[in-house]
Amino acid sequence: MGQFHANPQKAQLTNDNDYFGNLVSWHHVTITWEPDKDLTAGTLSYVYNDKDENGITNNNKSTNEYFRRVESSIKVPMSTFNLYNNYNVYWGFTGSNSSYGQDGDEDDPKVYDKLIKLETLPDSPNPIANSSITDNTLNKTITDQSTDNNVNSGDSIDLNYEIKHAEDNNQTSDSKILPDSQKPSWKDIVAAIQIPDMETYLDFRQEDSPNTPGQKRIGYIEYQDGTQDDLLISDVSLTSGQAESTSTKVAINSRLVTKKLSKDLDNADNKITNVKIFGTAINKDLKDHLVQKAPAYFNGSNAIISTSSPEFNIRYEKNWSLMAKGLEENYTLRFQQDNPNITLPIELSYNPEQKFVPGDELLVDINIDNEKKIESKINVTGNDTTEKIEIPINETIFDSASDFWNTFSLEKNNPHRIEITVTDKDSKVSNNVQFFVEVIPDKTLRVDASKSISFKNINYSSKADYIHRQDDGYVKVTSRNNPWQLRTRVVKPLTKSNDNEQFVGSLLYIDDDQRSALDDSPTLIEEDNHSYSEETVKTISDTWKDDTGVILKQTGLNEAGQYVGTLEWSLADADIN
Repeated sequence: MGQFHANPQKAQLTNDNDYFGNLVSWHHVTITWEPDKDLTAGTLSYVYNDKDENGITNNNKSTNEYFRRVESSIKVPMSTFNLYNNYNVYWGFTGSNSSYGQDGDEDDPKVYDKLIKLETLPDSPNPIANSSITDNTLNKTITDQSTDNNVNSGDSIDLNYEIKHAEDNNQTSDSKILPDSQKPSWKDIVAAIQIPDMETYLDFRQEDSPNTPGQKRIGYIEYQDGTQDDLLISDVSLTSGQAESTSTKVAINSRLVTKKLSKDLDNADNKITNVKIFGTAINKDLKDHLVQKAPAYFNGSNAIISTSSPEFNIRYEKNWSLMAKGLEENYTLRFQQDNPNITLPIELSYNPEQKFVPGDELLVDINIDNEKKIESKINVTGNDTTEKIEIPINETIFDSASDFWNTFSLEKNNPHRIEITVTDKDSKVSNNVQFFVEVIPDKTLRVDASKSISFKNINYSSKADYIHRQDDGYVKVTSRNNPWQLRTRVVKPLTKSNDNEQFVGSLLYIDDDQRSALDDSPTLIEEDNHSYSEETVKTISDTWKDDTGVILKQTGLNEAGQYVGTLEWSLADADIN
């Protein structure tokens, strides 16, 4: 017979202390043997001090001597054991064979006894337990691996525990040890869950039971088929003790939820069972409070497992609100313009007043027409009592340019409504700020004309055929990406203002290409079949001479007086072709 040590790790077997100098008498150890699929080798693993005696997970992997987590694994060829057609490996615990005390004192021949409590054995059920915390208010889940474990005072939170059968890793083995799929059911399971910091920093949240009308429950146990056992206030008892972490130690009054499960856990119909306990985070202190882990035991007739709730931090209550104000409201976009961008300015402030902290992150939620939702992050830059931020709405924050213009379309929801809320690092959510964006066609077509064109005075006996303008006034066309045609018509003939006597004659429009009498039908004056990429202004009246443009022709004698009429200028699209 021989014995050798492979990959030994230093650990305190006795005389160990926890973070606060308390004696550690019990050490939890988990040993796992996992054969390879071809059964030519296997992995032997162990974790020592993975939990304390209360069942709370220990993550202390430092080099400190006190209560250190030690773990290791090694690949072992089956040939090492000189086994043929037999894949069973025997395991066990050795005793002490020294005549001296373990502390090295030769005058004290006492040898410490080593007691072992077995939670699971290879042929017994091999259940697994996991835990997490869900913050329903912030819509996030916290585990031992989470980097963000913050919740706010007043948040609705759930304590979650999952127990399940281990995966079957030994289906093809000829081993006499049963694979997981053939192991017996885990029977007569009793859940004993300690609620961390109960009543001082966590309170039960009661909800109506869907299973028993009129009954309030603080949680439930849900089985794989969807059936539930209610957890009631009557399932809760008071415990007391101390919560510990690497830096603090506080006395607590806890609540213990105890409930026997109505169903066994097996590897067929009920592989997974979930326990959910409703709570509300409370922190009336003026500083954050770290809620320590609390153990949860699941004790059956043929297996015992434990887990612990993850640590989480309840931030102290913030007695202020975040206010947001839009500094502008209305914006315009040209449809499918190049590099579209709208910058929405918002002023933030706190009530009651306090200063912003440079570098703090702000989460901006953008809602466009209740159809498109976008998240953006901005950092505080100033340390004043107000903070001005600018929210760019451009095609780079959309999936594509087409997605941008599908959102800001011409046909739908125009003008478009943008709603913005801002959330600060303390999860304070601002009021809703609204902006409106009108999308217009990516072209311009506009006519501007002076309000009056006056003609020279004539004597009563004048027989002049043409009466020239005394001032030209102006007529101009502004266009972009739009060929055009300009027309004019007489809306009201020249009429003497005091007796409605009409002027004997008519208005003409004369240029190098035409001589047209103007009446109540639109007359084409000018056209431009070009489509200019930039906004272009063409002043029609610049080409008028004394005897061209709008001219008044007299066809008879007119009575003395002032004659006034109305011309209407109209602009329309023109076909480039």
